[in-house]
Amino acid sequence: MFKLTKNVKLQFLVYCEMLKLIIIIIILGTIIGGGFGQLRIVGGRNAKINQYPYQISLQSSSGFHFCGGSLISNTWVMTAAHCAEVEDDYENIRTCKIRVGSSRYNKGGQILNIRSAILHPYYNSKTIANDIALLRLASPVTIQSAKPARLPRQDQEIPDGTSLKVTGWGVINTFTRDNSIILQAVEVPTINDRICNRIYIRNMKNRFCAGFLATGGKDSCQGDSGGPAAIDGIIFGIISSGYSCAEPYFPGVYTKVSKFRNWIKQITGV
Repeated sequence: MFKLTKNVKLQFLVYCEMLKLIIIIIILGTIIGGGFGQLRIVGGRNAKINQYPYQISLQSSSGFHFCGGSLISNTWVMTAAHCAEVEDDYENIRTCKIRVGSSRYNKGGQILNIRSAILHPYYNSKTIANDIALLRLASPVTIQSAKPARLPRQDQEIPDGTSLKVTGWGVINTFTRDNSIILQAVEVPTINDRICNRIYIRNMKNRFCAGFLATGGKDSCQGDSGGPAAIDGIIFGIISSGYSCAEPYFPGVYTKVSKFRNWIKQITGV
């Protein structure tokens, strides 16, 4: 029978420990880096725009839906800052447009151009902190099926376990990566801030988590970034980031709108 020498045993144990460390580093790197990305709706249901009349689709000049947002007045839209960072040789946020007042992102409602975008001055594209932006429309919304959302008070808190209604047109199947043409809605509970901080190993100030920790299966996740997370029609969250989508123990991350209420009023008057 073959027996390992002490040196071989030691080398084998060192190898095992190194392998564990490498796996941990890869997982953390995915969370902190590229895996901590934009979000999409999974596990939801079809929704009608009259249920969520503040929902907008942020689109490229060619009509490609890439983010969501919330109408907060007839001339202002609230979205995620990372959605407003569009800047290349062919496209920038001012060449993009929004569609309001339709359950489908590809037809109906009203299409409006964007005059300007204001990103929060402390937005950090690396950590995705302060992920909020305001889009000023080139002309006012006039269609009756679109109505501005209500906003929370400055610093208004959300009790743990509160059910949020999250909406958007993002990916509905994590395997096929198919987007939904029809607006989707899902309900997810808020999660204690300390638990959220431990999961993502970062300062979650001005953010909160929501989702089903033990089971996953329902989540906001890519394609729906910038969209609303509402409680009784009040927009408490902006879909911001997260690791993967609808995975157990990795909830979605939302910008806490109440922490930016005074800034929103200063810019928009709303």
